[in-house]
Amino acid sequence: MSTVSSSNSSGDEPNKKPGVNSEESSHLLEATENGAKYGSRQAVKIIKTPVNDSANANARPQDQENLLGNMVHTSTENRSNTFPQYVAALAAAGGAFAAGTLLGWTSPAETDIVNEGNAYGFHVSSEQYSWVSSFMTLGAACVCIPIGFLINFIGRKWTMLLLVAPFVLGWALLIWAQNVIMMYIARFILGIAGGAFCVTAPMYTGEIAQKDIRGTLGSFFQLMITIGILFVYGIGAGLKVFWMSIVCGILPIIFGVIFFFMPESPTYLVSKNRSESAVKSIQWLRGTEYDYRPELEELHQTDQEIRKNKVNVLAALARPVTIKALCISLGLMFFQQLSGINAVIFYSEAIFEVRLRLYRSNIC
Repeated sequence: MSTVSSSNSSGDEPNKKPGVNSEESSHLLEATENGAKYGSRQAVKIIKTPVNDSANANARPQDQENLLGNMVHTSTENRSNTFPQYVAALAAAGGAFAAGTLLGWTSPAETDIVNEGNAYGFHVSSEQYSWVSSFMTLGAACVCIPIGFLINFIGRKWTMLLLVAPFVLGWALLIWAQNVIMMYIARFILGIAGGAFCVTAPMYTGEIAQKDIRGTLGSFFQLMITIGILFVYGIGAGLKVFWMSIVCGILPIIFGVIFFFMPESPTYLVSKNRSESAVKSIQWLRGTEYDYRPELEELHQTDQEIRKNKVNVLAALARPVTIKALCISLGLMFFQQLSGINAVIFYSEAIFEVRLRLYRSNIC
């Protein structure tokens, strides 16, 4: 926020030379340019222009100071448009929506595949179907570490676009599966795509968002996963497995078409020394009136610090602070998985059916 300082003046002060007005006006112009350059992050100092005309001679110095301060604040305000950031975050969360349908698919599909046995041209036992469900989590576990290297190599945007291919391939194998092995392979590939999205999309959203809305945009990912689960539950109640799977397979394609027009993360572009592309990305996300220079400078400083303090993976993992953070994060995920949430999602329809039968037997 800009600050204003004024020189003390008295009513008995002799009239100043004509050149003084132009000199102090130049101070005001210089302060305004500095404010436009640094935005609200850099305080500027200006000198109050003296009043010579009789109409404003009786105005209080404090009123003049406030007016001048408002003028500078208006011209130096670093305006940012948050709407494009919401659009980009929702577009990235489209992959989370597709991952949600992958999680919830096994619940409505079990009736046709196992109980009635008319979804495919081969029999699937309850034990085999449990492996169909579990192979997705195995695929997600295998991709967690490799995806970290890929997003730093080709970028966040192109990694997510690349994941459309395994999504479509997995659903195609599942739709036209000829045996249980094909179903295992399909679910494993889908798990790879879904698990990779769980790493890439939150990182992308965090890097494109401003600090004041980062928390809101970050919540889109989990929200869209739960909406995707609810969506597949809803369509599974009225569609057969074949058509339900086709709908789920179309969703990643829709995501790819929309997300293709979103910008790359400025953080990634700076790390690859692509400053011009980073400026375009920031202006797309913040608006053309936004002063990108302070943010770009901060990104460069952060990148330089990372390069200066760069260590290998083993040395980083050996640090006490890394071990502590790793234990906390893995502990949270470990106990979350032990809560049985995936089992509830995978078999929610069967759980409610069993509960309903027990309820009816108790009534009778």
